[in-house]
Amino acid sequence: MARGEGSYEPCPTASSITQELPGTISTSELPPQAGAPSKPSTKPQAPKPLIQEYQPPLCNRSVALSHWIGGLPLVVFTLEDWADRLLDAFLDSDSDAARSIVASALDAGHEPRQILLHCVGAALVKLSGRWREGQASMAHLYVAGRIADGLADALLAQAEANVTTPEDAPRIVLGNAPGDYHGLGRMLVRSFLRASGFGVLDLGLDVAPESFVRAAQEAGSELVCISALMYASAARAADVRSALNAAGLRHVKLLVGGAPFRMNRALADRVGADAAGESALDAPALAASLLGWRPPDKGGSR
Repeated sequence: MARGEGSYEPCPTASSITQELPGTISTSELPPQAGAPSKPSTKPQAPKPLIQEYQPPLCNRSVALSHWIGGLPLVVFTLEDWADRLLDAFLDSDSDAARSIVASALDAGHEPRQILLHCVGAALVKLSGRWREGQASMAHLYVAGRIADGLADALLAQAEANVTTPEDAPRIVLGNAPGDYHGLGRMLVRSFLRASGFGVLDLGLDVAPESFVRAAQEAGSELVCISALMYASAARAADVRSALNAAGLRHVKLLVGGAPFRMNRALADRVGADAAGESALDAPALAASLLGWRPPDKGGSR
């Protein structure tokens, strides 16, 4: 049934989220402060009225749709609602709750990449805001990053399960900037590029300049993509550009993305990038433009 008509068909693969992710991270693995137990509430509970308005749990904003079918309320959450719930799980360092929330979002009919972008990614942005306001610790960010990486692996495994790469597709080298350990954005870029028909060689986190060079040489790639979340690591994309030039690969294009490049548009020019993306969604169009290659359409024609 189409979205907005009152119900969704359940996603048959949602259960894989609860199968592929690890259990709750033990407090022995956490940095200081992350495993501190919360004090039970001593606030007296008011008696519940016999008839009360339905409120979705852990959701602090209005839902997209609510009406009655057979005398029961039907509530449809938006991805922002799921992001709010996931933020609570991140603040509790609770991976069990996090994977349950993501599985529920899948059951509600949301597409894995959209959940990753607008639910998991949005919850991390919200958590970063809490940290800047002094309402969350670095330990929260660390654990949330680990949980988010696990969610991303499971979601993208579903999203890319039936993706095939055309034989003539260009190979793109992708990795996090030297010193950058935040992989969610990079994994989204990889998924959107592959879904658009590109071949992607993903080098992972904290990729040294010489590793980018070696991968580009071995793959015959004409495009290197760098993702970064922190300004210090984003600035080191300049080292990658210098290493490519020194190896005789001046013709290889450099595409960068991440929060530092969004907040400081001049940074892309300073590191020698040929283009910068606003989000992972921009990667396929920018890559196609830089490479002069048109991905195949849905019918397989070029």
